[in-house]
Amino acid sequence: MLNKRLITVGVSAGILATVVVAARFGAQAPPALGWPTHGGDPMHNATTATASQPLDRILWSKPIDLAPQYSGDDLLAHYGSPVVTPTDTVVFPVKTGANDGFRVEAHAGDTGKRIWQASSTYKVPPHGWFPSFGPTLFGKDGVAWPSIAGGVARRFSVDSATGDRQDVIFYGRQNYAKDRAGYEANVKITSPLVGDLDGNIYFTYRVYGQTLMGLKSGIVRIRPDGRAITMPCDLAAKDPAFTTPKLNCAPAVGRGTVYVVIRKTGSSEGVLVGLDALTLKPKYKTKLLDPKTGNNMYVDEDGTSCPMIAPDGDVYFGALESPFGHHGYRGWLLHFSGNLLTQKTP
Repeated sequence: MLNKRLITVGVSAGILATVVVAARFGAQAPPALGWPTHGGDPMHNATTATASQPLDRILWSKPIDLAPQYSGDDLLAHYGSPVVTPTDTVVFPVKTGANDGFRVEAHAGDTGKRIWQASSTYKVPPHGWFPSFGPTLFGKDGVAWPSIAGGVARRFSVDSATGDRQDVIFYGRQNYAKDRAGYEANVKITSPLVGDLDGNIYFTYRVYGQTLMGLKSGIVRIRPDGRAITMPCDLAAKDPAFTTPKLNCAPAVGRGTVYVVIRKTGSSEGVLVGLDALTLKPKYKTKLLDPKTGNNMYVDEDGTSCPMIAPDGDVYFGALESPFGHHGYRGWLLHFSGNLLTQKTP
């Protein structure tokens, strides 16, 4: 993540390194906009106003996995994206246990000095590769991260050592209190959080068993006032067979639409849907088809691909080819118009 003087890099060995660049910016340098969320912004453009600089030296480093679980020499894990405020506070998640246990740390970008840290009660969903735990910046000075039972912790004054914290449960704290054990076992956030400058937070969740409210897996928008709007996957896809959001797939938000990928029950088949960004009502939908064979593409559970909205409003999503291997095990980056009616050159 490139920001002002700093580049933060997460590497698979479980270390977060922040490296300083050799060059210094002059008076005409663009302002530092930070790196507020997964993919750089809610559209996941991964663009920055700051040009890349030569890497000169490691300025500081901090561990992001205190109990890495190797499979032989491989570390089959995904880690949440560091986020960076406009004033160079670097916020990143730390995995503290072998299977569960997380905290969020905020450090000064120039020195690496810790400003604050906070623990999380989040429990990961069933998985192959270890899934990502993704915080986000939101509004003018907020940071949020996942909690247990589909909850979200929101902390304000992100650049300060002290700040107010609010814990939000999208289906209501009173409902959660009626069956804490049931909700904690069965409701889990399944995507990185995505925040915007208006103070909204978007994410997906899955329900793995019965709840008192009869919750279904779906998509959530937490409004700036802490109230939530939800849309079950089957209604978002307008198909009762498509019931689960893709694991690790951050929603993309822009131009009044939020895009998410929903998988068919018991299958690797998926659809890309566009929902109204305010109400989450369905607007657009398209199947994810291999452009060479016409087969349903393989929407991998362990991958971290997510939709991306280009500056011109077109939408991109990457998935694996079908049959697997016919395209050199590279998959395809699909390209659609914003209303998903036109598939363009992949």
